[in-house]
Amino acid sequence: RPRAMAARSLLLFGTVAIAASDAPRWPTRPPLHLLSDPMLRLEKRLDQTFAAAVAALHNALPFGQAGLTDGHGHLPAYIGTWTKTGIVNADEFLDKAMGVPWMKRRAAITGKQTQRLTLLDDHIIRLAITDLRGTKTYDLIPDGKPHKGKGFMSLPVENLILSRAGGLDMEERYSVHLGGHSHLKPCKGRDCPVILSRREVVQDKMVVAVSRQLPSGKTVGMKTVFSRVRGPAGGAEPS
Repeated sequence: RPRAMAARSLLLFGTVAIAASDAPRWPTRPPLHLLSDPMLRLEKRLDQTFAAAVAALHNALPFGQAGLTDGHGHLPAYIGTWTKTGIVNADEFLDKAMGVPWMKRRAAITGKQTQRLTLLDDHIIRLAITDLRGTKTYDLIPDGKPHKGKGFMSLPVENLILSRAGGLDMEERYSVHLGGHSHLKPCKGRDCPVILSRREVVQDKMVVAVSRQLPSGKTVGMKTVFSRVRGPAGGAEPS
């Protein structure tokens, strides 16, 4: 109940802010010395309400700290072994977003790939990807915090992963340019590539959607579809 009340308060606060969007605005919040005592009290109550609502919504999200099983021992639907059965718009994405040469793009698109996801300690997901190059293993920590690891081409990456709505959302930040004339050269700040991905099971197919906003402002993306080999939804996958 407190979370529901806080969430409604956040909605109300957002509605008031939108309704007042056409009013004259200060560059920042009005200086406190210009506010009357009633306005100061209102300002304080709004701050407290907003903070409580944000905290309640944050706690309601199923981050890794709460565990990835549902309390009955059922695993997330994506846990198991999957084989690639389809891929959409990969050529443009791998070329423009990742800088992959034509021959390697062809191999990635037409080649076989198997992904195995297992759950470690109820907080870590181990992803093993097997293709023509061999097998690479990644440990995914869906706790909403940044973690350093290895990404595309084993490049250093900072990733942030959330587990919610039955899937995995991941943000990867690289420290080198990907694609274009500056491919693999160091980058800084907002010039660095950010890759977003969503992994979820739809009608017993695992769909991995990946996207990136290019420096031009255009967003490109691709989707890979996998069929389950073993590890039924809700069942245990051997480690």
